[in-house]
Amino acid sequence: MALLISLTILLFLGVIQAIVPYLVKRTVVFGVMIPEQHIKDDYVVSYKKTIFYIGLNFFFINDINVLLMDKSKKSF
Repeated sequence: MALLISLTILLFLGVIQAIVPYLVKRTVVFGVMIPEQHIKDDYVVSYKKTIFYIGLNFFFINDINVLLMDKSKKSF
């Protein structure tokens, strides 16, 4: 039961962290105000996507690690 709660919380945190750049005001990217003419710049858009995928991958890998550690504890 604790494993399920832990995985759910980690997944929830990972999703929230990954989508934060898309939830805030368009001109604010990672706490920095960007001028309107640069919002649709390819670099800014690709940076948002990169951070999104890094955040999701980090938390999925962490979830897998928690699962593997839990299985190794049961085998002792």
